[in-house]
Amino acid sequence: MIEQGLFKRYFVGRDGFIWWLGQIAPESTWKDNRPGYPVRTNDDIKGFGERCRVRIMGYHTANIDEISDDELPWAYFMYPVTAGTGNRSSCQSANISQGDFVFGFFMDGEDAQMPVIMGLLGNNEYAAVSKNITKARFVPFSGYTESDKVAYTSLNVDKGGEIVKQTGAQTTEGKTDSQGSNTGKSNNPTTNESVTQSNSKIDAASKKAAEEQSQPLAQPSDCEPIPLGKIQKDLQNTIVEIQKAQKSVYDFSKAVTGDITGGIDDVQNFINEKLKWAIEKTSEGIKWIFKQIQKYVTDKVNNSMKDLYYFLFPNERPELKKAVDTINDLIACLFRKFIKGLIVQIGNFLKDAANKIINGAKCVIENLVANTLGQIIGEISREVNKALGGIKSLVGQVAQVASIIDDVLGIITDLLSFLSCEEKPACSSINEWSILSGAKPLSKGDIDSLVNKAKNLAAGVQSTVEGIANPEFNFDTSDILGLDACNIGPQLCGPPLAEFFGISGTGALGNLVISTAGEVIGIDMISFGIGYDKEETYGNVFDNCGKGKGAVIRPIVEDYTDENGNIQSGVTGIDILDPGTGYLSAPDGSRGGNEYTWADPEDSIVKHPDGSYDVPKPPGNLIVVNPGDEVILPPGVCIVTEPQEGGQGGGEEICGGDEVIVTKPGVFTSPKPDYSRFSGIYPSSSSGSYPAILYLCEINIVDAGINYTEGDKIVIRPDNGASAEPKFDQQGRVASIKVTEGGEGFTEFPQLYIQSDTGYNAVLIPKLCIDRVGSDKLKEPMGQDKVVTVIDCVGKF
Repeated sequence: MIEQGLFKRYFVGRDGFIWWLGQIAPESTWKDNRPGYPVRTNDDIKGFGERCRVRIMGYHTANIDEISDDELPWAYFMYPVTAGTGNRSSCQSANISQGDFVFGFFMDGEDAQMPVIMGLLGNNEYAAVSKNITKARFVPFSGYTESDKVAYTSLNVDKGGEIVKQTGAQTTEGKTDSQGSNTGKSNNPTTNESVTQSNSKIDAASKKAAEEQSQPLAQPSDCEPIPLGKIQKDLQNTIVEIQKAQKSVYDFSKAVTGDITGGIDDVQNFINEKLKWAIEKTSEGIKWIFKQIQKYVTDKVNNSMKDLYYFLFPNERPELKKAVDTINDLIACLFRKFIKGLIVQIGNFLKDAANKIINGAKCVIENLVANTLGQIIGEISREVNKALGGIKSLVGQVAQVASIIDDVLGIITDLLSFLSCEEKPACSSINEWSILSGAKPLSKGDIDSLVNKAKNLAAGVQSTVEGIANPEFNFDTSDILGLDACNIGPQLCGPPLAEFFGISGTGALGNLVISTAGEVIGIDMISFGIGYDKEETYGNVFDNCGKGKGAVIRPIVEDYTDENGNIQSGVTGIDILDPGTGYLSAPDGSRGGNEYTWADPEDSIVKHPDGSYDVPKPPGNLIVVNPGDEVILPPGVCIVTEPQEGGQGGGEEICGGDEVIVTKPGVFTSPKPDYSRFSGIYPSSSSGSYPAILYLCEINIVDAGINYTEGDKIVIRPDNGASAEPKFDQQGRVASIKVTEGGEGFTEFPQLYIQSDTGYNAVLIPKLCIDRVGSDKLKEPMGQDKVVTVIDCVGKF
């Protein structure tokens, strides 16, 4: 044959067309090519692109002991012309599963190392499909993995049999087996959604969805009389968008796609639009408060004045009506002035604060609202006091009248008291939503603290308005960022925090345990707290720098006896429904806040004396500093500043890891970090870390599944010596699970499934418990590779 002769060209299409039939290998050998969530670079993926492994008849043996699945060649997919290739963002995904029979050709001819899949051979009702994958390949086996959730209506099962027909896209009605159970129905939702760990990390539709910011949910005014949470979240989202836009000038990977198309001018236009939107949203929230206060003050004044009506002679009552009308006009005029000056002052404040608030939007917004309300309280009290003075002269010194007027002044001084009314029991504790993390709590602010701040500010307000004819009212926002010392600077990024919330309860605190892969794998409870409701308590994993995504936890609320012998209801642990990905197990040198990583570990940071920050500079960018500037460099490096233009300054040494305030003007190029000269975790406010080991203490049954039989085994991967035994009921559902061996030294979140020829759909969630190394009840672990380091960061990060 010419293919075997001396004239072989090794050119596809010139040496003959070599076609083949084969079977797709188990997906565990190729699924990581498509991780199911956005990644920054290709280095974050174990493989690349749309590829899979295929066992080809006549080229590969059917015995996996001779050629394992991991040794099979990678096969590429041939797409129709309507599917696209991925070029110009035009593509379709291959709809292919393990066990499928496919046909194709070799691009390298008889060398048979570059297979291309051209098409698939369809499944049918006559092909007996085994649920489990045997050692002998080239026999039909199910495309589902052991952990997949299968629609009950797509199963055709015989109780106790070894063979299960899987009808693929076709559906069969639920049929009754010999035990009388209906196998087509379940008390669980029917779905064929995969719940394997590899796909449950963040199954984001796109990078845009993955970076979607959480949004505030609307709340009834009875539940949130002051919309602090919404104002705070709008401001936080705006600041993050502005910081991303600023960073895009230095780092293309942080560019805000879809909104910025050009250079610095487009970045500034984008920032201006974002600021305009934030000004409108913030002003809307405060205007709503103004209207509530105006209504409250008007009603209270008019209702109080009604009592005066009966103390006056008939000929004096028209004068009282005229005086009350004057007060109403005065109040309306005051609030028109407030609203007119509001947008300008809020705009000026936000423009100044955009480069200062890296963290702590909640504190800033609370101070902004308290400052604004305090000033209008002082203004209203001043002007209404003048008007009431005229009423006093009208009605004389009647004791009852003087008392009523004093009551009116007291009402105005205390006009914010209605905002701190007790919440209704029906109010939801969930008021924020994220496309990735789902529902979580949004701080409503400390209303009592806000009211007290406003009252204190009102007492010292000196009005700049002389009479009601002055149409202007200028809010003083100069001290808002410094009020109560809000910690608005960038925070060192570290492990996430566990938040517990609901209709009641306080004080539950715990250190989350993070694996080296960035998963939440456990918690070390520091305090159980008190007063938590067993039905209405929720948990959330909060990452202040937004590095991690997707973790879902469920708090375990139980009764316990405190140190005084009292029975309390507290959070004793958590169930991890999804471990998520990307969380830090220890500080890595990056900094941020507001759920955004503002500066990467290699960035240089400059803070000016007025509290504003320059955009963090990656290595290689020129930085200009002046006396009073605070500089933070990456670790392990030192630089000496050079003189600025004109030969002024320079010669000052700055070393990484320190916060250095320069005394002379100078310039330098932001350096690369030298990690070889830096050891240990980054400095932080944390009290330190401690070693611990994790063991399997419990397995929770999320879905009991169906049609399992005695002898089916629970597979724990990795098991670290752990084992468990299931028990099934008459319908083959998982009734209970006993952990027979807890194992030792889990450093990643284990995957669990039941190995069965007949059963489907059991969803099992492991619970890892923690013991500190060196405690009385714990022996020393066999090896340091079994030890995890837990960062004590409760209330620190």
